[in-house]
Amino acid sequence: MNAAKIISFTLMVASLCGCSVSVSYLQTNLPPHPLAAKSSDAVDVLTIPPGRKYVEIGTIQTELVGFASHENVVAAVKQEAANRGCDALVRIRSVHTFAAACIVYTEK
Repeated sequence: MNAAKIISFTLMVASLCGCSVSVSYLQTNLPPHPLAAKSSDAVDVLTIPPGRKYVEIGTIQTELVGFASHENVVAAVKQEAANRGCDALVRIRSVHTFAAACIVYTEK
């Protein structure tokens, strides 16, 4: 089988696999002030804690079904954080799953 056929077959299988991202949320602390949903574009994704005061209000974790691109996983996690009113996500780990602390800044 030539390379083009292998790539076409792989893409076809990936598109048929029913790939999805399941996102779960676990509350860890009460928010420091009332929260409202926001745009996912307003949620930062950080690899280290921010340099300003914050409270971790929960953790968000993904469970992958089939293949999902990194961009799709991050978009799903950011949307969940935005729905919950989080200001940022601090990544915890990303081996087979994407998990992050959902944080809210104490000062606006």
